[in-house]
Order: sequence, then C-alpha cells, then structure tokens
Amino acid sequence: RMLNLSPGPTPRRELEPLPQPRWAVKARAEVLDQPVIAAPSVLRAAGQTRAFANVLGTVRHGLQQNDRLIVVTGDSGTGKTLLCRALMEEADPRLHMSVMLQPPATPEDLLAQFLRDVGVLDNGTSAMLMSRNSLMLALQRFLESLIPLRRRAVMVIDEAQHLTPMVLEQLRLALNFETGDAALLQVVLVGQPELDTLLRWPELKRVAQRISMRLAVLP
Repeated sequence: RMLNLSPGPTPRRELEPLPQPRWAVKARAEVLDQPVIAAPSVLRAAGQTRAFANVLGTVRHGLQQNDRLIVVTGDSGTGKTLLCRALMEEADPRLHMSVMLQPPATPEDLLAQFLRDVGVLDNGTSAMLMSRNSLMLALQRFLESLIPLRRRAVMVIDEAQHLTPMVLEQLRLALNFETGDAALLQVVLVGQPELDTLLRWPELKRVAQRISMRLAVLP
C-alpha cells in the first residue's frame, strides 16, 4: 500500500481589508445618502476659555450648516457680548451681518436697524418714518438680491431676554424668507437664562419651533 506523503492543500487565508482612502469613504457615504460632516474646529484665542471657544465654534458651524435660529444663553460675565463681537469681527466674507448689542424695542426698530447695518438704509433713517410693511418689503428685496450671489444674511442680538413678544414674532416672520430648504436670513439670539423662560411662553410657541440649536456659555 502506497502512502501519500505530499503536503495537503494549504488552507486559504482571509485577506484583511485594506484601509480605504478618505475620498473613498466620503464617496461611499454620499452613495448611501449619509454625507460626512466635518466637526467644527475649535481654536482658542488669547483669554478665551475652552467652554467659550467651543460655543463660538459651534455657532459658526451652525451658521455654515444654515441653521435658522440659534439661541445662546449664559449668566452675566460669561462672555456673551464678547461672543457677539467675535462673530462680527471674524465673519465669513459671504455673510451680511448685523450685530445689535442693544435689543430693539419695536418691530420697526428691529427691521430698520438690520437694514441700516447691511447698507440698505442710510444711518440717519428713522424707523418712525417708515411703516412696518415698507420695511418688510425692503428686507424681502434685499434678501432676494443675495440669491444669485449665493450670499446669506445673519442677525445677532445681544441681551435678547429683553425682547418683547411683538419683536420676537417679527423675527419669526422674517425667518420665513427662504429659497428651497435654505434660509435667506439666520438669527442668533444671545441672552441670560431668562431668554429660555421667555421662549417657553405659550404665545411664542411658533417662535420656539424655529429654534434649531440651543447652547449655554458656562463660566
């Protein structure tokens, strides 16, 4: 009887998958309709706390993602006004930004101040000389002029806990201007914790429904 001394078949080794390049991962995500969203980079300027820098970076990222209404709250002394100034000083050149460090008292003041800041109205133009309808029409025409330029407008209001329900309702109406799924106007409300309480009022329910992001500036 002959013995077969030849080696048996070599078992197959499963090859470990090679790591995919970044472009392949992104392409696969797009095919699966799950786009890769880069996390906001956080760079701290001198004197900024890590918590402050995180909030500032998140607000900027939210504006880039076309969030309509961002609410930032914090106690006195946590740097809320500094946050507003940082947004204005380091704004994207494609943004037309209005930063109001004092909250407007009336809907007409709100619209006129924004239109002055973006150059539609002269600085000497008084809100008392224009009706609310004419101001809204001017706002609509300005926002529509940004569409072919692929630009956006941003309104930042500090001390927003002092806004009246009438002004907040006017803000909601201004947020209705859009093209497709993109908002032509984005709003950042910055205020003390009382702002959260104000936005829970039943008569402001439709305003609260527009909030896309809530943030807190910690000490």
